[in-house]
Amino acid sequence: MISTLRLMTLSTLLYLSGGLTAIAGELVIIAHPSIQHPLDADFVSQLYLGKQRSYQNGIDFIPLQLPEDDPLRRQFTEQVLNKSPSQLRAYWAKRIFTGKGKPPSSAVNRNQAIKLVLEDRQFLSYADIDTIDAKQFRVIRLK
Repeated sequence: MISTLRLMTLSTLLYLSGGLTAIAGELVIIAHPSIQHPLDADFVSQLYLGKQRSYQNGIDFIPLQLPEDDPLRRQFTEQVLNKSPSQLRAYWAKRIFTGKGKPPSSAVNRNQAIKLVLEDRQFLSYADIDTIDAKQFRVIRLK
């Protein structure tokens, strides 16, 4: 009984800390299906860090973040932006203070991010490949 309770507690703590996000499917970038240009992880990173906005074809993309408490946001921040959540907050605080930019808009939840990407070709977001219908999007793999 006690070992089961400890296991449940440990599993809950790992989940809440983001330790179980690796069990989720592949992290991918999703774009409107009409986007035919080859976007890559470097461009996406530059876009989400406010260092680039337009792609070489002239499209101004609008990056969408998921809410701060979403484990997928933490995974994206660490794997794609190579920053911890606290480093990213500090990065944006500095950029805002110096007038060099503002952070990406946040969607209310994953469903809103998906809906916005499907409705407007300017939006980009990220998703777990196992939770979307990949046929509806232009999927950019990050690996």
